[in-house]
Amino acid sequence: MPFYSTKAGFCGIYYRLMYRHLIYMLIALALLLSTLQARRLEPGSDDHDRYLTACEHYKKGDYEEARNILYEMLRDHDNDPYLNHILGMSFAKMGGVHNRNYARKYLKQAVRLEEDSLDWRYDLGLLLLESDMEAAAEEQFQELVKRDSNYVRAYYHIMDICIERFCHNGNRSKLAQGYRTALVSQGRYPGDDVIAYKKALIEMLFKSDNQAVKTISPPHRPDTLQTEIRLLDAYLKYRLRDFDQSYALFSSALSDLSEDESSGYRDITLLLTNQQKREYEELPESQKAQFEDNFWAGLDPDLTTRVNEKIVEHFARVYFAEIMFARPEADVHGWEMDQGKLYIRYGQPLSAKWYLPDDNDPLLSCRWSWVYMFDGRPVELEFLNIFGGDNYQLAPMNYGGDVKIADDLVNEIPNVATFAQSSNLINSIFSYFIYKGPEGESMLDLFVATPYDQFVYEPVEGHAVCSVEYRTALIDLEGAILDRKTAGQQIVISPTLSKNPDFYNFATISMKAPADSLNIACAIEQKSAQRVNVYERPLRIYDFRDSGFHMSSLILASKVGEKEKDSLFNRRDIKLIPNFTNTYRTDDTLIVYYEIYDLPLNIRGRSHYRMTYTIQEQDIPGNIFGMLASVLSSKQKTGITHTADRGDIRTDRFEPLKIDISSLEPGLYEFTLTIEEFVLGKTLTRSARFSVVDESG
Repeated sequence: MPFYSTKAGFCGIYYRLMYRHLIYMLIALALLLSTLQARRLEPGSDDHDRYLTACEHYKKGDYEEARNILYEMLRDHDNDPYLNHILGMSFAKMGGVHNRNYARKYLKQAVRLEEDSLDWRYDLGLLLLESDMEAAAEEQFQELVKRDSNYVRAYYHIMDICIERFCHNGNRSKLAQGYRTALVSQGRYPGDDVIAYKKALIEMLFKSDNQAVKTISPPHRPDTLQTEIRLLDAYLKYRLRDFDQSYALFSSALSDLSEDESSGYRDITLLLTNQQKREYEELPESQKAQFEDNFWAGLDPDLTTRVNEKIVEHFARVYFAEIMFARPEADVHGWEMDQGKLYIRYGQPLSAKWYLPDDNDPLLSCRWSWVYMFDGRPVELEFLNIFGGDNYQLAPMNYGGDVKIADDLVNEIPNVATFAQSSNLINSIFSYFIYKGPEGESMLDLFVATPYDQFVYEPVEGHAVCSVEYRTALIDLEGAILDRKTAGQQIVISPTLSKNPDFYNFATISMKAPADSLNIACAIEQKSAQRVNVYERPLRIYDFRDSGFHMSSLILASKVGEKEKDSLFNRRDIKLIPNFTNTYRTDDTLIVYYEIYDLPLNIRGRSHYRMTYTIQEQDIPGNIFGMLASVLSSKQKTGITHTADRGDIRTDRFEPLKIDISSLEPGLYEFTLTIEEFVLGKTLTRSARFSVVDESG
């Protein structure tokens, strides 16, 4: 037989076999499709009625009975999407890890069978979130908005997942993705307050505080988000240093929270040392409120304001800890987590880094590493995620050669006020003058001098412009506020002068003061730049209403001249510029201004008194050895003494003394002025210190 004949025979057999197999496959496919169709519920059938009965049980909350009916039907109708969906939701509603596993299985099957059912996909995404499968949940929500760009609830959860990832591991790229989602969704739903709130939350985490404030400031807000919006608004106002508004918003929002939700805000033990905590817990309930009041009063960084900024800072830190470190799935608040406790007590660490586990990590867990400055040196604190679920716990640490529990260490370090960081301080110089007012009342003038380069300016029409607020408070010796005063000032100077540290901006604040020994606080603040300085000191206010003559305090001045219109330094009929640094060169003239009131007149109608001033060099010992050397030294201290008898028909005298100090060596000096009145025999003394430097200084 020829070869080609054999080949043709084999080919024929091959094609007949292929044709037969194709027929069998088509028959099998038809049978499969028929079977699949049979596995779906047909309306009007007995099984369909059972399905409707299961749905009624589900609607009534009898999820177990619904599950039992549907699970039994599943053998014959496992490809029915509706049955799979209700069965999955029944398992999900029953709760528990085991039931959620089954719920995911059947909801995924329902979504595979009906890919265009967006609500079912949304249910699956929520279930995945509850199962801590955020990546899989986000995938479902992203698919939702891809299929329907107006599915607003999916946008909510995409943003939530991005925020959660940032809070978990500082993932800024994920947060940026959340912000892009917020921009898209707000563009589609500009009036949706939930989207606005979540967008503002992301902006806050990005530290775009001004933008976040704008985002949550529409005129209409839903009742369901009022408290959340007020808390976020309060936190943003704190970051923008509007402490009055922040405190008011926090107080309003906390009143709407449950006792459990607000407990961390009111818990001062989060700030106490172990010793303070023991003392506090041993007190009877009737005395704890007084302890708390005294504790907060001792931490008030600025007595010139009506609000205790430290309380506002505490509220803000608790809020941020609740946002960043809370574990809602475990019903654990942020202030109950180790990271939250540390953040509330000491604020933001110098650095914070998140690490994935590596092969050299015996615990194979994620960890956070925070660095704080304790005892003047950096100390690293580690938080280990040993048990998973973002449950980071403070690890033991090596400190000073001893292995200690970090929690014990940080609780022994007293909490300190961090109202203003050193980098944000305005370096100002404060001075004062106490004198008699026109009605015989005691008056106080506060002088503030600030180098122009301490402010942050805005360019306006070729000028450098900024606004500054000055505040003063008088406090009695028991801590009660007697009086407060606030004044504003707008500074407009040339851009060149704004960078010069050798030229000063001046301000004067005048106020009545009760005659007594008390404390004074003065603050200067530029809120737009978040810069501040607070000056506090004890002060004795003289009583000018008692009998006999009186004398003001002293002003050490740098220049005296004729009175000028609207000058800050007009004093009576002269212009007197204080020497804020109390430093003079040897070729300067020391100018001392004082005022005398109510001088008694003798039978001739004239006053009679002796004015004596002395200038005496003072020691500046650096330590005990310097003090001893000063005592044993035979070197004669330099000084000046001058005495003059005076008297005329006037009962009040106002004059500047001009003193040549060219004979003084560089050093620290004390000027003492004594007025000895001869009619009634009364003597008053005032003193002030100043420094002398050489001409080059």
